[in-house]
Amino acid sequence: MEKIKEILQSHRLNKYEIEQITETIGKNAEKIHTLLQWAQKEEDPLAWHAWWVCDHLAKGDHSLFCEHYGEVIRLLLESNHDGKQRLMLNVLMNTQSSGPISIPLLNFCLDNMLSPQKATAVQASCIKMAYQLCKKEPELLPELKVILENADPDFFTPATQGVTTKVLKANKTRGTATFQRGDLYNHSFQRGKGKNQKQPICRRQHNVRDFQCLRPSSTVK
Repeated sequence: MEKIKEILQSHRLNKYEIEQITETIGKNAEKIHTLLQWAQKEEDPLAWHAWWVCDHLAKGDHSLFCEHYGEVIRLLLESNHDGKQRLMLNVLMNTQSSGPISIPLLNFCLDNMLSPQKATAVQASCIKMAYQLCKKEPELLPELKVILENADPDFFTPATQGVTTKVLKANKTRGTATFQRGDLYNHSFQRGKGKNQKQPICRRQHNVRDFQCLRPSSTVK
C-alpha cells in the first residue's frame, strides 16, 4: 500500500493507473479501510485521488462499501470540497444499502441540487442521489417532482437540465433513470425566483429541508 500511496500523492492519475490500483486493492477489506483513511486527510492530491479510486472500486462491486456507507455519508456532510463531494456521492450511489434511507443525506441532496454555490457536477449528482433515495420511499417521489418542476428551467445548465429531465421522466413512468457521463458536467445555475412560481405542496418549515410527509416509521441514520 505504501507504493500506492506514493502514486496517489505524486501526480495526476491516468485511467491505466486507476485500473491498476483498483485491481491491486480488489476486495481486500484492510486495503479499502486504509484507502478511506487516506481519503479523510486534508492533503491533496492524496485525499482527492483516494476518493477517485473508491469511486472506481464501488462501480466495480456495489457491496464493497456497504459497511462504510454511514461513514461516507458523515464525510460527505463534513466536506466543503466540491470535487470530493461528487466522488463521495458516486460511491454512495454505487453502494447497496438495505437499511432505511438516510434523512441527513436526503437533506444534503435537496439543499445542494438547486444551489448556485455548488458545481454542476455536484448538483447533478445530488439530483440523482435524491431520486435513488426517494425510490425507496415512494411517497416522496411526488415531492421530489414538485421541487424539480418548481425550479425555473431557464436557470439550468444543459447538463443539469438533462439529469432533471431524465429523473422527471423516470418518475412519471416509475422507471429507472439512465445517465450518461456528460450529464454531470457544465456550469452552475441559479434557482428561479419568479412571483408565479408554483409552491411545493409538501409542508416544510423553510427551503427544501426535512420532508414532513415521511412516514413515522422512517428511521434517521
